[in-house]
Amino acid sequence: LQSHGEMPRAIVVDLWGSATLRTGGEEIAQGFALMGCRPIWEPATGRVTGVEVLPTAAMGRPRVDVTWRISGLFRDLFPAQIALIDAAVQAVAARDEDDDENSLAAARRANGARLDRIFGNAPGTYGAGVEDMLGRDADREAIGAAYLAATSHSYGGAAGDGAAAPGAFAERIAHADALLHASDDPGRDLLEGSEDVAFVGGFASAAKFAGRTADLVMLDVTDPERPRARTLSAALARIVRARATNPRFIAGQMRHGPRGAAEFANQHARAQFLQA
Repeated sequence: LQSHGEMPRAIVVDLWGSATLRTGGEEIAQGFALMGCRPIWEPATGRVTGVEVLPTAAMGRPRVDVTWRISGLFRDLFPAQIALIDAAVQAVAARDEDDDENSLAAARRANGARLDRIFGNAPGTYGAGVEDMLGRDADREAIGAAYLAATSHSYGGAAGDGAAAPGAFAERIAHADALLHASDDPGRDLLEGSEDVAFVGGFASAAKFAGRTADLVMLDVTDPERPRARTLSAALARIVRARATNPRFIAGQMRHGPRGAAEFANQHARAQFLQA
């Protein structure tokens, strides 16, 4: 809203199993809020038993078409949550609302079928599909193609354990205004490993390959009382100031000799991959 003067109409949300275990489902709740729905709680047990769709008049804005890119661990750990997310998508898509208020309903009327909005790896496989390309001389088109090839299955509804959906996730990226990627662990950041870099860099490459300029929004929820949304460039600049150019961090790495130098090299390669 601050950058473009209006809310996004379609976004992709990264949804990881490890993060969901730590946050209790914050990313799911955020996606529900963007779509304009909320969970129904059972008072006696605190369990979520369904989803309530809010009227657009109560929201004060159009609904956002949310696509979920789930990790392999999320697929394995949370089948009930996948079913809940899919139920929310189908309930929103079934609403009798104007196209400009509900793009999910508009898409369903145009397609005449249920909508797939949950995508991930094939059963039994994991990762973003581009981890082996980190630190290597791979062009953006190859990275984007590998990322899309890994996100080959749709989940939810009758899909059960996953149904092959070639090209379906690529179509969602072609319509996405933004990627939302959350970081909740205060002990690590975007450059502290290959996972974040692979998912964010893979999406960015696929979006560019599709001719789409999508915002890359990094959600910092390491402090639940002070959540922050930053662009990828701002998030990387913050990491560089805190670590790569911080004398205390450099001195600490130097004490580890070759291992510290290797850590700097790895961080540099990951940063280059994201900026490419």
